[in-house]
Amino acid sequence: MLLLSCYLGSRCKCCRNGIIEQIEFPEKEVIIVLREMQKGAVDAQSFENLRPRFEQIVLKLRNGSPIDAFRMNGQAVAEAMGDEEALSICEDIELRFSCPAAISGSGPAIAILCEPEQTEPVKQHLKSEGLEFVHTRTHHGVELHWEREEWE
Repeated sequence: MLLLSCYLGSRCKCCRNGIIEQIEFPEKEVIIVLREMQKGAVDAQSFENLRPRFEQIVLKLRNGSPIDAFRMNGQAVAEAMGDEEALSICEDIELRFSCPAAISGSGPAIAILCEPEQTEPVKQHLKSEGLEFVHTRTHHGVELHWEREEWE
């Protein structure tokens, strides 16, 4: 389960108070590409200009398509940040290996989601491109319960 939040907060038409919901996320191998660049400056207007796309992404999540939402969100964030290199790397990985890839958070790292049998070919390709990465995986073995007090 993932607890998701929306950057639009209470202004979003798809969720309330910025909290979307908990969703099921499939187990995947995760390769995080580390890029030696500074995190880009965030221009709020660039994100605001893409508001309709971010709202579509929230709907994808709510409709049970977290992988599509992951990919679409990463593409939209990279566009808002003007990160052409991230867009190029993600497109290359998706075309070569059919693995969804997306800029993580507001970058600069890139997350790639793979099936176990895809992991080694993807890692070999990244090495051949001179990219550094970390390999991990999603895990569903521990169930967390969150509780909080209501604001007074």
